[in-house]
Amino acid sequence: MKTIYLAGGCFWGTQHFFSLVDGVVSTQAGYANSNTPSPTYSQVCSGTTDAAETVRLRRSDGSVEELRLDDYLWGVAAAEMPASFHSEALKAQVVCARTYCIHQRQNAPDKHPDADVCTDFTCCQAYLTREQAAQSWGGEAGRYTDKISAAVRDTDGLLCLYNGAPIDAVFFSSSAGRTSAAAEVWGADVPYL
Repeated sequence: MKTIYLAGGCFWGTQHFFSLVDGVVSTQAGYANSNTPSPTYSQVCSGTTDAAETVRLRRSDGSVEELRLDDYLWGVAAAEMPASFHSEALKAQVVCARTYCIHQRQNAPDKHPDADVCTDFTCCQAYLTREQAAQSWGGEAGRYTDKISAAVRDTDGLLCLYNGAPIDAVFFSSSAGRTSAAAEVWGADVPYL
C-alpha cells in the first residue's frame, strides 16, 4: 500500500470523491503550509497558522483575486441579505453561500476557468467589498460589520450536503407567492429541493 498527498481547494468535497475511487483504502482531509501541526478549521480561520482555505474571485472588470474563503463569504452575506436581518438568517445565508461556492468549485469549472466564482449575481453570487458595504451602511457600518463577521465565524465549516456532497445551493430572493419544482426550472428533478 502506498500513501500519496494531494492538494485541493476544498477538502470537504474532494475527500468524498477520492474515497469513491477504486483502490483508495482511506482518505484524510487537512491543511497544507501550516506552522501548526494538524490545525483545526477554527485555528486555520483564526489566521495564526499561515494556512487558510481560499477562493479565486473573478471581478466585474475581469481581474481575478485570491481571497480567504471567510472574507469572500463576508462579502457575499453583505451583498445578498440586508445586515439588519436576524443573526440566524445571516448564518443561514453564509452556510448557503459557502455551500454554493464549494459546489461551484467542484462542478462548474468551465464557467470561468481562471476563477472559482465571480461577482455577477446572475452567474454566481453577489459580492461587496468591506468598503462598499460600509459606504452603503453609513452609521451602522461598525455594527453590521461585526454582525456579519459573527455569522461567518459561527458557521465555520458548515455546509449543506446531500449524500455526502455539497448541494447546488441556489435560491431566489422573492417568489411572488409561488415556487416551481426543480424540473420546471432546470428540466430535471433535484431530490433535495
